[in-house]
Amino acid sequence: MKYAYFTKAREILSTTEYWDPNVIYPDCIKEARKVINCKIWFKAGEAGAIVSEFSSNSEDASDIFTDPRIVRIQE
Repeated sequence: MKYAYFTKAREILSTTEYWDPNVIYPDCIKEARKVINCKIWFKAGEAGAIVSEFSSNSEDASDIFTDPRIVRIQE
């Protein structure tokens, strides 16, 4: 999220002469929200199981885990 925010800020600052935070921040926040909205947070239960519910199609093989501590179990 932070990377997306500052990448957008650097892009704006390098291509324009804007320095006013009220001009720069809205687009930076939109970029950060894209990252937040695509991440899915999981929480393990006492036995370590992941319980999840999706309102759209979900395939385990295509789920993206950004936490390096999460290891996908191969059957």
